[in-house]
Amino acid sequence: MLILLRSEQGSYYWHKSRNCGNRIAASDLAAVFCMHKHKSRNKLYQEKKKFRRREQNEDNPATFHGKFWEQFAVAKVIDTFFPEKEGWEYLTPGSILDPYYPISCSPDLICQRGEEFIGIETKCPYSAEIPKKKEDINSEYLLQCFCCLMVTGADRWVLSYYKSATDELTSYEIAPDSDLWSRVLMPPVSRFLSEVRDSSAATFSGPRKGRKEKKLESTIRERLMRLTSPLSHTPHEENDPYQKASEAEGSPELVGLLPSLHVERQLGHHAAGVAPRDV
Repeated sequence: MLILLRSEQGSYYWHKSRNCGNRIAASDLAAVFCMHKHKSRNKLYQEKKKFRRREQNEDNPATFHGKFWEQFAVAKVIDTFFPEKEGWEYLTPGSILDPYYPISCSPDLICQRGEEFIGIETKCPYSAEIPKKKEDINSEYLLQCFCCLMVTGADRWVLSYYKSATDELTSYEIAPDSDLWSRVLMPPVSRFLSEVRDSSAATFSGPRKGRKEKKLESTIRERLMRLTSPLSHTPHEENDPYQKASEAEGSPELVGLLPSLHVERQLGHHAAGVAPRDV
């Protein structure tokens, strides 16, 4: 069973579900394993304990750039890999809660064609270079996409980097691995949240990043590398219909053109069924 929260990304209830102390968001998963570039495990602990306010970075130039260009990136990914004329349908689900593990995710887009079910995550670097090979992908992005993949039960997850200055798109696909998910990643997540729940300390008092932690980090990274492969582009002959529509309207709001679809499918790598829940 999969729990869908019908709350738009960035809304009040979306932030509430994302910041609650008994659940880890996909974008924060790397921090639990000290694999996050911008957030330590102690910082995540303090956010969950409400000792520190979660940074939204709304005025950050890189954040503004990413949010603005994300809609163009999603439209380009659709036109390149999942065009509507080939039978693809789309869903922007808001927050998705895993009913078996204390994890949530907010995919950019989910694509469905018959029994085929694929998720999309786009990144629009402000100044950083697009990874030319999979070994250059940040661990936090790999874990974020892998988390979305396992929570939704998708067949695979596409991570696409879009460089607005050059209209360059570089994409990778990630495959599922139930053993990595349930036996390697989820036990430390549960222990971390138990520490959040039971401890009154102002800082994280769990294990520090010693030899054992570094070995776990190396294992996770190595297994994610085996699950990740470059996705070759096969652009379609016709011009991008989303871009043409945007130009006609004089607006960059491409996301509004994506059909809203309730995917009636047995989702989740854990059990069957979909259980939507309004917020």
